Amino acid sequence: MLLPLPVVDCVPVDGKRAQGTARGEAFARRRFNETGWLLRVARGSKGFGPPQHRVEAFVRMVVPAERGRIAQSGADRPSLARAATNAGDLPMSRRPDIDAAVVHVSRYAGRDEWKEHRRLHHETMLSRIPEHFGLDIKGVFEEVHGLGHFAPLAAYLDETFLAARHGPERRNVIDDYLRHRGWQETPRARQYLQGIRDTPPSLYEVHDVEQDHWIEVRDRLRGGPPVRVFERSGSQTLQRWDCIVARVVHPRDEEMLTGGVLSLSRPMADDIESLFRKVEKRSKRDLASVARELGVEPSAFGEVTGSIMEFADRLCLHGWLKGLLEVSRRPLPALHNTDGDPLLPTRTRLPIKGAAIDAARTMDTLSGWQRIEGDETRWNWSTGADDSMGKLLGSAWVENRALVVETNSRERMARALEVLQPALGSLVAAGLTVHEDMTRDLEAAVRSGRPAAKAPTTERSPGDAAAIAEAVGRTLDAHYRRTLDEPVPALGNRTPRECARTKTGRRQLVSWLKDIENGELRRAAGQRVAPHNLRWMWTELGVENER
Repeated sequence: MLLPLPVVDCVPVDGKRAQGTARGEAFARRRFNETGWLLRVARGSKGFGPPQHRVEAFVRMVVPAERGRIAQSGADRPSLARAATNAGDLPMSRRPDIDAAVVHVSRYAGRDEWKEHRRLHHETMLSRIPEHFGLDIKGVFEEVHGLGHFAPLAAYLDETFLAARHGPERRNVIDDYLRHRGWQETPRARQYLQGIRDTPPSLYEVHDVEQDHWIEVRDRLRGGPPVRVFERSGSQTLQRWDCIVARVVHPRDEEMLTGGVLSLSRPMADDIESLFRKVEKRSKRDLASVARELGVEPSAFGEVTGSIMEFADRLCLHGWLKGLLEVSRRPLPALHNTDGDPLLPTRTRLPIKGAAIDAARTMDTLSGWQRIEGDETRWNWSTGADDSMGKLLGSAWVENRALVVETNSRERMARALEVLQPALGSLVAAGLTVHEDMTRDLEAAVRSGRPAAKAPTTERSPGDAAAIAEAVGRTLDAHYRRTLDEPVPALGNRTPRECARTKTGRRQLVSWLKDIENGELRRAAGQRVAPHNLRWMWTELGVENER
């Protein structure tokens, strides 16, 4: 059987034998995990004894750049050529043994003997959440599915089920599986499963990211220095200062995230940490009410010191689920422009009946309408020179024998047409006005769990992209420099400089800066551009050491 490897280097090891099925497979997998070499084993039997495994070859995955060196070294034997031809450049998972173990234990947990335990476990984990939102457990699952978050919820619940002990006998799925089927897993995979069983989930904040390689996370509940986790998929989606609920396990001294990861907004993460700190400080008597809220028998808390981490899975799930369902039920805020008009992107198309050049000359004579430098067919509509902010009210351009006018409210469009139509007179015909209901689009996106439709983008040359990035950077720097001395609602209507002078204010300030930097990183990732460096703000406010 040919292995799905990009390139294989086969080195015969004649005469080496490993007796017994379990010993032979375990030895092969151990060699693969520890050295990167995989044993290709030929099964057979001799007489009436146990099957013998003759090790035919070691197989090593090599990167494409090594192909020339391998060929020169004489490794281009027929078996190598056949494997390379059939496999091509298919990627190989970095943890195939662990992926297989997760499939095996999940299949084992699906047996009939565990079904009732799983149902009770879901009731315990969700506790009063369904009642709080007027739903049953099925209704909770359906609503979360509609919001697009069912997959992480299911993975998280599956892991907590595997980690929990069930029934009067305190049985554990992973213990049972390893006792009966553990021989077929590698040492690393067994340690991974044991890590799920023994490691409670916690609330982590992403401290740094190296895309396609690793992330560094800091435990917000237990403290300690950041831990570097080698996580390819996570490093492609997470950004600095993101918050997640996850398990960090250590099979064979390798830091890994397990599959049950919940992504959080910063307010949700702050709520979970706040609840954790309150519970942590309570006496054993006070913990009884918390236990009942979480669906746990109060006696299960035992000693107060250290016991709260045993229920971190419920604390984190409750914080995530309540935050998710509450946000989905919360009405969207009313959106207004600086004139106080409801935001309603509006576009009017005025067909040009006369010469387009005459319409352009008329536009140049209108007060408040200014031709965009370098573009003969576009104008910006702004307030008068006495307005220090230079407020932009709308824009207009010539397109396909029509003058297109665009504003962000119905009221502004009415004001624009009151000026444009009399001035242009017979040069234009009566126009058609269309509106885009942003609130309706956002509500549909929230309900469906899918992002709102994005406007089409146009390809720009590298020079244009660099110029745009530089202009955006200057605008952001100017905006945030003004903000440092202006009251900020998120900081209790205090200025950032005022917050930097007190201990409580600094905590709020650091959280606010993290939100800003995280938003900029996500904007840049979405637009596939380099993020603007906002580190100067931390230095300016004297909180660089808390970054």
